[in-house]
Parts: sequence; C-alpha cells; structure tokens
Amino acid sequence: ESLRFCNQIFKFQKMDIGHVLSTRVTGASHSMFLKKRKLTQAPAFPVRAVQVFERICIHASEPHKRVIAGALLFSIFACVRWFDAMRIEELFQDSYDTIVVLEAATALHKTSMSKESKTRLLPYTALGTFLEEHSWGSSFMEARDASGLAGHSLFVPSWNEVGAEWSEYPMSSGECTCWIREFLEDEFGPGATEFSSHSCKATVLTWAGMTTLFSREERTLLGHHIEPQTRSNVTYSRDSQILLQHKINKLIQLIRSGKLQPDVS
Repeated sequence: ESLRFCNQIFKFQKMDIGHVLSTRVTGASHSMFLKKRKLTQAPAFPVRAVQVFERICIHASEPHKRVIAGALLFSIFACVRWFDAMRIEELFQDSYDTIVVLEAATALHKTSMSKESKTRLLPYTALGTFLEEHSWGSSFMEARDASGLAGHSLFVPSWNEVGAEWSEYPMSSGECTCWIREFLEDEFGPGATEFSSHSCKATVLTWAGMTTLFSREERTLLGHHIEPQTRSNVTYSRDSQILLQHKINKLIQLIRSGKLQPDVS
C-alpha cells in the first residue's frame, strides 16, 4: 500500500510498480499480515491499582510523583486518553463541602475534526475523591503548585530523571506507561506490565457498565462520544459532564460499601 501510494504521488521513474508488487509478493505479504500479533486492548485498572495511584498522589514525598499519579487519576476519572490529556489548556478546582471536582478543557482532541471544533474547548471533569478520606484532587493541585506547574502551558511535562526537573515537552504515552508500571510493581509484581496509559480511559467506563446507574447514552457521553444528532449542544456542555460526576460519586459509594466489586466481576 505504501509503494502504491508513493507511486501515485511521486511517480517512480526507475521502478515498475507492477513488477515489484507481483502476485507472489502480495500473497506473501498477506500471509505475513495474518500472522502478526493480534491487537489486544489494554485492560482497565483494578480498584487496587487506582488505590495505589491515590496513595502516591496524597502521601508521596516527591512532588513529581504526586503530580504524575494525580494526572493518571484525572485521566481515569475523566475518562480521557492520555494523549488528549496532554493537550489540556485549562485546569482548575471546584469544591463544596467534601466534594472536590477538577475541571479542564482542551481544543485538541481525537474528535476535533472541523475548523469549528478546533476553536472550541471540550470540557473534562473528574471527581477528585476516591476511597481515601483526603481528596487526591486537592493534593494533585497542591503538588502542581509546589512543582511550579500552576502557570505552565503543559498539563504534565516529561520528567528528566538525570536533572530531576520537568522538561519542555509533554509526557508521552510511552513514558506514562513506564511510570504506571513502576508505581504498580510492588503491588502487582510482573503483572504490572499488563497495564498501560490506554488503561486510563477504560477503567471508569468498565465500572459504569457493571451497574444500572448509567444509561447507554450516558456511558457514551462519559467516554466523550455522543450521538450525531446531539453533537452540537452536548459535546461542549460543561453541565452534562457535571451531572455525570454525580453518578460517578454514586458508583464510588457502591465500591466503598462493597456492593460493587469490579475486581471480582
């Protein structure tokens, strides 16, 4: 396919594409394609893994680890791809009584195809509490301030271990996966390698599917995918995301009470 594409664009002068891509070559290529490793989706994080991130975000002595663990928790509870989270332009905290909600927005995400969508901010919201008494959301924001990231243009920059400082580039999905496995190594041992940055978005969506709290439309909206007929008035609605956080709070209460046990489902 690549050769045919290049030939259509550049018009090879010294190679006959028909001779190169003979029936034997294309047949062998097809056989090799069928033998490639099957695509497998990253599993959702178990509750124990999310608790590990929460403990690190709240109790770790190194601010950069608290920041990274907090960013993972934000991606988990906002059901955001790590790649999209790295393009967040605004982040702030809202709290009332014991409820903490983190709100963010980005114009660059996987569903921003048109010129109009690229100039409008997509809202992300995440409930800043899980199973610990203290809010991981508040700890995350405090760690960002302590790390000098409060006014930084990047949500989470790459961490330079040698210089022990943040870099000028966003943290890649590969680096995020390395941090995930490092955080989970003590708890899961070799099993930590099963998880990656792609596990973030799948976690709460998987939990939501185990209950009757969410309708099909709400689960779709929770993953930032909506029906075409409601796209214009729901995609960029902050209120629609806040209402979903109310149900996520109920979901967490079910996990806390033991009525919902995602790890044994």
